[in-house]
Amino acid sequence: MQVAGRGGRIVLFALSSNSQKVELNPSQVLFNEITVRGSCNNSHTHGRAIDLLLSKQLHLDRLMPHRFKLKQAVQAFACAGTSEALKVVIEP
Repeated sequence: MQVAGRGGRIVLFALSSNSQKVELNPSQVLFNEITVRGSCNNSHTHGRAIDLLLSKQLHLDRLMPHRFKLKQAVQAFACAGTSEALKVVIEP
């Protein structure tokens, strides 16, 4: 919970069984305006996805072509404000 920070999001997925419990502090969720979501996960697809990634058949670099170094943050935000970029990544 502390990792999410104010206005953050937590996604719960890949729980191992129906009896598994997750402890949650409602005060932290409310006061820090944290969004908690569940995500259904099909563990039988992980192997196929990894195989696809390793085969280089997927061109994932095309999904995020706008990458900037931290020192280029001003340029990155300017790019993000245009219709040219769907997503912008700022890397350390």
